[in-house]
Amino acid sequence: MPRFRCLILGLLILCGLAAGSEYVLRYHLDLAAPKIGLNSQYFGWTTCDHSFLAAPVNQTITYTIKPGVSNELHFGSSGFRQSATKGNSTAPETICLGDERVLAPEIKHQQTFVALWSQMSGSSSGGVADETVHNGGMPLGCPLLWQIQLDERIIPHHPRRVVCFIGRQSLQNDFNIRRSVVFDEDGQIVACKHPGIKAENRKSTQAGQKNPLEEYALLRLGFPFICKLFLNDTPQSDPLRTAGPLVTKIEGSREFLQLSLHPLLNIAERCRAVNIEFVVVYLPDQSEVMDREGNQIHGNISADHREVVSEYLMAAGVPFIDLTSLLQSDPQVSNAFLNQSDHFSVVGHQMIADLLIRSFNHTLAAKPMGNRVTN
Repeated sequence: MPRFRCLILGLLILCGLAAGSEYVLRYHLDLAAPKIGLNSQYFGWTTCDHSFLAAPVNQTITYTIKPGVSNELHFGSSGFRQSATKGNSTAPETICLGDERVLAPEIKHQQTFVALWSQMSGSSSGGVADETVHNGGMPLGCPLLWQIQLDERIIPHHPRRVVCFIGRQSLQNDFNIRRSVVFDEDGQIVACKHPGIKAENRKSTQAGQKNPLEEYALLRLGFPFICKLFLNDTPQSDPLRTAGPLVTKIEGSREFLQLSLHPLLNIAERCRAVNIEFVVVYLPDQSEVMDREGNQIHGNISADHREVVSEYLMAAGVPFIDLTSLLQSDPQVSNAFLNQSDHFSVVGHQMIADLLIRSFNHTLAAKPMGNRVTN
């Protein structure tokens, strides 16, 4: 009998914990997620029916680095990441477009190379502390997505310069997004609806047939948490992240790469039409910068990738800077990346900022040296 009572008491406690957890996760997810190491799917960006993703405007997003440790991402009136105390009140001199590595959610805004570049530019010119270089990094950032959002988010600010940061991940992001873009006979973009919008519409029409995994937050979020806890990984529920990284290895990858770069030509032309300077900067990943034994084949593939990018942009007359060789020559390059990640560390962001100051001060983008590709 005592065992039976203990069993009943244990079941009641478990039911109470489950009910309490469901309530917290369903109605206070923004507060609970950082405690259990979960993040929003797109760092605050939301699915959109015309430009794929909509930026968070005048919002603060909590990004979880690990359970109990988080970082606040502040976004201004234009959806650019900024410091908590400054608004985008002044017109940006430079807008940096990039992917998650430019957004850099793992570190403080003041430590990103975008903010450091802005600070050093202001101090070198004797200017005020206003943020003149704005961080346009975003999830799934790639030339195609920037082309789609150019008129809506970039051109209205009339910046003096737009800098697009690309890398090998840009090809994968293009592959993911291109499947949701509708082109007309002339190759012009007609529509770009995030596939999540369609999924939400299907859910609304089938409200009576709810999936328990979608209905209950405890089940929907518990499985990723368990995977993260025991496997140190989180399953991807994003319908766009089902494609593996093999897109860079399949036959005809050169054509795919050139296709992913083509939106840069469109952006460059539209920027020239409104007197905006346009520059493309190549940000290498860890494997491209670090010398590793027995990885010669991988190194050759990386060099070929950069060579295709350089030749394509040079032929089109688009200013291009490759930071690979400059990073490789830095004695602190071994500290430039986070552990087991292609995202830059605080040291890496400082290195990138220094290289950008040096490159743009010497106008490497307009010289052959800026287009140099090294193995």
